[in-house]
Amino acid sequence: SRSEEAARVWLGAFGEVAELHFVLDAQLRATGKAYARFRHHPEAVAAVRSSEGSQQITWSESERALRGTKGPYGLDVIRRLVGEGSAHLQEVVSASGLSSLAIGGIGGSSTGSGTEAGHVHFVMRCEHPSQVEQVRGMLAAELAKAHDSYKREVHGSLVLRGFPASWSEKGLKFVFAPFGGLASVALEEDRASVEAGASRIAYVKLRNDGGMEKAVTNLHQTKVGDGDLVEECVVECQRWPARSWSDGCVRVGFFIDQLPMHRRPLESEPGPEDRELFVQNLPLADMNPQQLQEYFEGFGEVEDLHLIKATFTEELTGEGYVRFKNHRDAVRCIEALTPSSPQDADPSDLMGSWSESERILQRKGNCYRFNLITELVGMDGSGLAKLKQEAKLKGVWILSESLQQKDRAAPPLAARQLQFVGKVTEEANVKLFREQLERTLEDIHTKIADRLEKRKRKAAAAADGGGTPDNGAPRVAVAEAPRVNGQPPQPAGSAWMAPPPGWGQPPPLGSAPPTGYWGGGWQ
Repeated sequence: SRSEEAARVWLGAFGEVAELHFVLDAQLRATGKAYARFRHHPEAVAAVRSSEGSQQITWSESERALRGTKGPYGLDVIRRLVGEGSAHLQEVVSASGLSSLAIGGIGGSSTGSGTEAGHVHFVMRCEHPSQVEQVRGMLAAELAKAHDSYKREVHGSLVLRGFPASWSEKGLKFVFAPFGGLASVALEEDRASVEAGASRIAYVKLRNDGGMEKAVTNLHQTKVGDGDLVEECVVECQRWPARSWSDGCVRVGFFIDQLPMHRRPLESEPGPEDRELFVQNLPLADMNPQQLQEYFEGFGEVEDLHLIKATFTEELTGEGYVRFKNHRDAVRCIEALTPSSPQDADPSDLMGSWSESERILQRKGNCYRFNLITELVGMDGSGLAKLKQEAKLKGVWILSESLQQKDRAAPPLAARQLQFVGKVTEEANVKLFREQLERTLEDIHTKIADRLEKRKRKAAAAADGGGTPDNGAPRVAVAEAPRVNGQPPQPAGSAWMAPPPGWGQPPPLGSAPPTGYWGGGWQ
């Protein structure tokens, strides 16, 4: 239909749409809503970000529910909505006077409602139209309870896996007693792990938040239990999510190359030390990490391949860094990933660009001849302090393998590349954090571009040998004074001396001018 074609064109601006399914009403008419599944995660991220504020595009609650305990809520949302043996649905039927109420889209099932399997939906039979809104409100209330359970029981908790069915809440109290005792515990069925013998998950919160780190250190991959009251087993103990603090704040990180760089100076040619690429749209559906490694090794020896994971889900995003041993191999790779003309470019194709992280960590030795670290941090840390305040963070760090980190409270490294990490109290501040980073990087790139342009003009003026000098004053032709015995004349009162090296030239960019420096082009 024309509406489907228009929707595909609109969504196609963000990437390849693998599936598009329109939601129909009871009379099988289009409702103006649809499910769109993109081929790659970064494309879906771009689509959601494009509509922030308007809510035209949101993450699929159906997809999250179908993932169960593996999803971002860590809960079996569908079981909570339906109840054991469909008990909750029967309660809704009794309270609303429906003839029937069924759930579809689970495990490939369909209710024959015109909604395809794979999307969670409810189908009801009723006598009065008013019952429809009543039931919709009741189901929405049950979903809100699941969301509240996530906030109350899961978010900021410790997650215990691998314990046997014989363990009860009493056994969990025994295990966590050395770490301050339990404040709350919630047990959740992990259907995906039943066959592996680990059918339950425990979300644990301690009375003393300070004991959480000690609990993770002492319990993770450790045999626990006394063999009498508590059956012995090896358990896994981690934070939820894996990137959170004991006070409930979440660790959010952005690699520098994940930020848009609309003003990145493109005229600076990569130098021989540039050996790292930032790659996007990695074909994760078709290739595993080992196969990706082998693909890039087709261009030359690979020193490092890092695949980036999403902050909250820990899933691969389709982005990463590949570092070659030699510059020429990196050049071959980026040439292969660059279309011959912009018209041939496909947004879903594997793409590569020179790593801005690598250039920043090269300090003044990069192709910009500009120290971006100093600009980001500030000479006295004022840059980070400003970012922390404007992004409403409880803490912020710039992390990299090659940067010395003196703050013992800093989170662990995620990779060798440069990453901004913020301690976020609310998910709404994640967007603010990213926006502030984008604005900061754009300002720095603008400053670099201005300085590159000044260098270019200065070099052109020097090559021309005429025109006007950098200070705008007209050039004056001066006749050469007569020589004495073949030597230039010497000023009275002192012997003639050549100016020292570098005299009259601006200092290296990114550094302070020497005392008494008067050069006109330096800022």
